[in-house]
Amino acid sequence: MNYTYITLFAKNLKKLRIAHNLNGELMSKLIGMNSKGSFSKLENAKNQPSFQTLINVAKVFAVDLDWLVGRIDKPYQEELIESEERDLFPLITQMPDGYALEIVPYNQVVSIPKDYTDLNSRRQTYSLPLRANIIYLAHLLSYLIKTNPDTLDYLQYLPNILVKDSSTKNDSLMRPLFSQTPMGKRELLKHSPILYCYYSLDRLWGNEKEKPLEQQIPIFDILKNE
Repeated sequence: MNYTYITLFAKNLKKLRIAHNLNGELMSKLIGMNSKGSFSKLENAKNQPSFQTLINVAKVFAVDLDWLVGRIDKPYQEELIESEERDLFPLITQMPDGYALEIVPYNQVVSIPKDYTDLNSRRQTYSLPLRANIIYLAHLLSYLIKTNPDTLDYLQYLPNILVKDSSTKNDSLMRPLFSQTPMGKRELLKHSPILYCYYSLDRLWGNEKEKPLEQQIPIFDILKNE
């Protein structure tokens, strides 16, 4: 691979990691790498990515391969986004014990809006960055649940996390886990990446889509500083 492409890939890889609030260890695991050290060499342009790594990064973050290596300026393409969305939901995760767990939709708490399930409606309602965010969250959620099943215990708090009225009464149900902290919801999201994924999906499927496409603000914005 041309050194210029390696350098631009490293730059965009770091941009993806920072925009998605990931550390090197989790980022490396999400894209199928063996170690944080190997990922660090990629991000610092000391190694060139394998073809499989390029594919994995593009898939997890729903970005164009040509954008990854700096050949084009636009990271999102309609055709590629649609390809990733095609078999995304319902989201089924194979657990370590062999059990197939449906995690989106989930237990009548998290549902998939009708305007997302229909492609024409999805195009009119959700911008490409928002759709890429949803794809990323699905990958992250699946990975987190598959690799750390114990964190499923946090899902008992999911109805409270997603409640629209953030009242003292609702927060009080979450406080015992964090020694009666007055910031129950915030602390719970901070301590549970799984709950944060569900909360973020709820935001993208709820609040942001109400805005015109060009005014929608993705949660993970890789274009913010461009």
